[in-house]
Amino acid sequence: MATYSELHNLLVKDSEVKNKVKVAIIVAAKAVFDEFDTTPNHQSRLYWAAEAIGNPEGELNRAFPVLVAAFKGSSISRIQSATDAAIQAAVDSHVNLLAVVRPTGV
Repeated sequence: MATYSELHNLLVKDSEVKNKVKVAIIVAAKAVFDEFDTTPNHQSRLYWAAEAIGNPEGELNRAFPVLVAAFKGSSISRIQSATDAAIQAAVDSHVNLLAVVRPTGV
């Protein structure tokens, strides 16, 4: 299990993991654009996808802490060595949460 100090370092220093998550956010956003409009929470997901495509760095800054918190039970080495597919699955599984948690004023 990663310590909070290790997780903090991951949040502020680990650009390799962040870069993978940013790409996964863009891929997830594209998938939202392609989904049926009958998908539950579609309007919020669509808004999120547009924001993510328009500002992937900003969405990374919002999403990365959520993903780090979700995997706090994993070792830091496991998080850092996660495959592209594992990172994509993690982002995909959090799209609904990210879509409803919007910045103040939106």
